[in-house]
Amino acid sequence: YENEECIHCHNPEFSAGLSFAPILSGSAYEVSIGNCTDFDISIPPTYNGRPVIAIADYGFSECSLIDSLKIPSSIRIIGAYAFKFCDFELIWDSCPQNTVIGEYAFSSFGVRDIVLPEGVKSIGEHAFDPSGVTSVTIPDSVTSIGEYAFSYCEAEIIWGDNPSIVEIAAHTFEVYCGTSLTIPDSVRTIGDDA
Repeated sequence: YENEECIHCHNPEFSAGLSFAPILSGSAYEVSIGNCTDFDISIPPTYNGRPVIAIADYGFSECSLIDSLKIPSSIRIIGAYAFKFCDFELIWDSCPQNTVIGEYAFSSFGVRDIVLPEGVKSIGEHAFDPSGVTSVTIPDSVTSIGEYAFSYCEAEIIWGDNPSIVEIAAHTFEVYCGTSLTIPDSVRTIGDDA
């Protein structure tokens, strides 16, 4: 490897020791921390010739020694509790359309600012419940936010220029701890106790 790239195949160097499990009848893989000891982790877009499309449930939960995690553009599922009790930087290559963020994915996440990439379609229930982040930027591609997603969350919610979300689920911002909250004009329905 030279300059983080293989001099023969020109593929970037990826972190060793990650764990891969087959999903979708073996047509793709999900990834988790496994035995990886890198401080700066880079997830490969493929494994054994198949796409790596998901961060496993609890995949990097409580990984306190990681400084950064580079997520390839192949990832379209962030599993439940994937980054719970973490405080590392997330580096997104890009994000495919219809990417899903699972429940409690960023619960007790400690990084100050999170910018979700364009392509994220849904944010799961309790995704940021609770969370110590300062701000969360929600891209225009998001159309669904689950119940209690920002409950007990202090983060400033920053919407894109042209939000496509039309419904705020019940309890989404219940016990929201931020100083102010702006609801986009695109929203047509707000659930109970939202």
